[in-house]
Amino acid sequence: MKLLILFFIVFCSCFCFSQTTVKGTVTNGDNNLANATVELIEVNKILKSKSDGSFVFENVPTGNYTLKASLNSYNSETISLSFTTEKELVVNFLLIKKENDLDEIVISGTLKPVSRLETPVPVEVYTNAFLKKNPTSNIFEALQNVNG
Repeated sequence: MKLLILFFIVFCSCFCFSQTTVKGTVTNGDNNLANATVELIEVNKILKSKSDGSFVFENVPTGNYTLKASLNSYNSETISLSFTTEKELVVNFLLIKKENDLDEIVISGTLKPVSRLETPVPVEVYTNAFLKKNPTSNIFEALQNVNG
């Protein structure tokens, strides 16, 4: 009788507390992406994809989850998961490269004098004296000495 009760408890615990493995790959369509961050948000599990783009979350309790993959210079992708009896779930991510990583910077100038008080945007004026005090070989090095 004790053996029957023990068997019943073990049998019920296997079904009530079933665990699932969530695995997959992160690609950009042509190549697998290594070191992409893959996050199982509800249980706060985060890992990096391997060199072949693969990832594996083990012992995930059944339920509803949100899985997110991201990598620098790629748009992140989020997938909602819902599983109850699966022992293994395969999820593949396709990350799309961002078009522009940086915002555009516009530098403009005029050859006529303009009052700083009359301009609609903030203006800083750097004269020849400033550039002579800080000699550089090109304009990019000169801009490194400017605040902001």
